[in-house]
Amino acid sequence: MTSSSSSRSVAVGALPGAEFLRFAEEHSFDPVDGTRIKSQYSAALLSAAPESGAIGLRGCGDLVAAASYGIVGLPQPNAVSARIDVVVTPPHCRGRGLARAAVGTLLLRFIDQFADRLRHVSVVAAHPTIGRIVEALGFTDAKIGTKSPVLHRTIDDHTRVALRVDAEQLQSTTLRNLRTECARCMWKRAAPWCGRKGPVDGP
Repeated sequence: MTSSSSSRSVAVGALPGAEFLRFAEEHSFDPVDGTRIKSQYSAALLSAAPESGAIGLRGCGDLVAAASYGIVGLPQPNAVSARIDVVVTPPHCRGRGLARAAVGTLLLRFIDQFADRLRHVSVVAAHPTIGRIVEALGFTDAKIGTKSPVLHRTIDDHTRVALRVDAEQLQSTTLRNLRTECARCMWKRAAPWCGRKGPVDGP
């Protein structure tokens, strides 16, 4: 389950760069100083350049989380490095594992798209939550002196298989839990977890 997965109320898929940037402009702020967190790939996202992109998670059609990424070539023939850039979740949707699902979705996308060409993955850990997620996957501090820590992991054939298993777990656990909540909402047994204010169609 990489580029898309859906039910009546939860969906994961590619997100246009301009839509991601609008979403990040509204919801992405540094947890320490309150400054807005900006994507290093803003220009590429706006121009839909192939070396960058974004994914979004939607609840009842509304965007509830998103993440941007970039791809660069490595000195080794045909090898690439993938970077998870900005992960965004609105305040009212936090604490439900959406960041975990976004990270898992992107890791699966990288592994499936590039296979053995994927030799390195890095993550901009602008929020401590993102750092904790990827540290649990074996990522370590790249120590490159940026404002936000950058954690990374070298990928080989063995670690690629293990990372895929972990990424699937990150994604599937969250989506399964949210779909259970969606079912309860559609049966009028719970309020919408996604914060939707309009009517939610029943089963």
